[in-house]
This record gives sequence, structure tokens and C-alpha cells, in this order.
Amino acid sequence: MRFRRQGDSPAVVSRIISRVLAFIAVLSLCVQGAAAQSVLRDAETEAMFREASAPIFKAAGFNP
Repeated sequence: MRFRRQGDSPAVVSRIISRVLAFIAVLSLCVQGAAAQSVLRDAETEAMFREASAPIFKAAGFNP
């Protein structure tokens, strides 16, 4: 079974595969950077969540 065209040398196929793998590696780094920004660190937002969750914790019997 042959996976390459008649005129392609193994060096050309190897170079294409390495470029595709390098592109995937760079793309995965970009995705991780975007995912890390979704963490909420704003003090006002954390205070809003704390105020909104206080009645729920009180109803459950916890000390908010």
C-alpha cells in the first residue's frame, strides 16, 4: 500500500508532516492561552457572586 504520490520523495513527505505537527503545536498553545483568560479575577465580580450566593448558603445551613 502506497501513501505517497509517485514523484514525492520521503524527505518532502517528512517535511510536510513536521510542518503540520508544528502548526498543531502552535495552535494548541493559542487555545490554552484563550482558555486561561476565562477565569474570573475581577474583585467586583467576585463580590457580586458572594452577595448572590449568601442567601443560598444561609438556606442550606452554611455560614457564608
